[in-house]
Amino acid sequence: MNVGFNISTQVLPTSSVKNQTITKSMSSFVDTMKTIQNENEKNSAYFSGNIDFTNMTRKELSDWVDMKIKNGEITHEEAKPFRLMLIKVRVSDNYAYTLEEDSTRYNFIQRAQGGIGFAEGRSDFHTLDMLESAIKIMKQNQDKSVDIQNTYQVNLANNK
Repeated sequence: MNVGFNISTQVLPTSSVKNQTITKSMSSFVDTMKTIQNENEKNSAYFSGNIDFTNMTRKELSDWVDMKIKNGEITHEEAKPFRLMLIKVRVSDNYAYTLEEDSTRYNFIQRAQGGIGFAEGRSDFHTLDMLESAIKIMKQNQDKSVDIQNTYQVNLANNK
């Protein structure tokens, strides 16, 4: 966790004034740490249950992919087709939706199968192989029990 804060004390002639300055600095430190904890709790994504690639949000898929990479169960290369399925852009103005603002549930197996048809039509064998691999991974993990906790740490140095 990156935490940026400054605790400074002034050298003052009387020890009581100096003690007050240190007390205020420590109080500020405690307030800062409480803010970090509260923000981290608000930004923590938690999912527990059976994974269902036919009915999940982009955020849930992203968290699952992150967990699989972190646990060494898939490589970054194997994660590429999943990352591509996470992209959602509004055509009218090229607005890219964030994972957090899209609560739509998707059938990612069906989306990958649709991508295979598109790749075949363009003779894009690299994309075809990636999507077939993603479908294989999804089918192997479909309905398996998962316990995902993905916490986004707050960096107060950037939140001034």
